[in-house]
Amino acid sequence: MPDQPKQINFTIVPADDSPDAPTPRTYANFCSIAHTPFDFTLTFCEVMPLSDKEIRDAASEHVVRAPVRVKVVVPVQFVPNLISALQEHWRVFSESYNNATSAGPRAPGRFIRSGQSPRRGGLTSAFRRTHIDEDADRDP
Repeated sequence: MPDQPKQINFTIVPADDSPDAPTPRTYANFCSIAHTPFDFTLTFCEVMPLSDKEIRDAASEHVVRAPVRVKVVVPVQFVPNLISALQEHWRVFSESYNNATSAGPRAPGRFIRSGQSPRRGGLTSAFRRTHIDEDADRDP
């Protein structure tokens, strides 16, 4: 009988940070997603409260530019496992923190398609945020 290749099962885990060079953590509260036939690009940004000038500019331009904190490009084959892992972690989180899916705080906005990606013709998605000017409804 010919030698069969030996199958090895293993789990990949992140290596511990070295004390001399810890991996930096980056905070983001906004993610824009673009895809091409080859990969997905997740662009993480930090959106801060808007100043009065930024609110006026957003009212006329309908765009708020957020500083990009990091871009992550992953192959298409990676995405289904990422989605499954996020769904599983969200399920565990929701069960652990008193049904946060229905009662917890949510970021204002919704998932939208926002046009063609500048890279290889893929679609781009992002969260659209809406600022509500509470003073606009008041009589002067």
